[in-house]
Amino acid sequence: MSRRRVRVNRIPEDIQNLIASDHPGVSINDRVVGTLARRYGVPWEPVGMPSRRPEVGDSILVKLPEPIWVAVKEEAVPYSTMSAVIIEALRDEKL
Repeated sequence: MSRRRVRVNRIPEDIQNLIASDHPGVSINDRVVGTLARRYGVPWEPVGMPSRRPEVGDSILVKLPEPIWVAVKEEAVPYSTMSAVIIEALRDEKL
């Protein structure tokens, strides 16, 4: 399945802490994509690759499967950004 990259910018500190909380063996990308998959009801299997960066800053690059990318894009347009939609999803679920 093809994957598309989205830069998530201006991540608030509380969300950074949620993403970075201890989940042994689960990458940052898998945590974020898993949250979005549940939000949109899209079947998804974790990739299982380790994160290159163990910490989360105010910006991360997320690799989304095409169906999830489309769902985020549709929610974002025309009034928001994909980054804002992803941050909202993370805040709603509180990982």
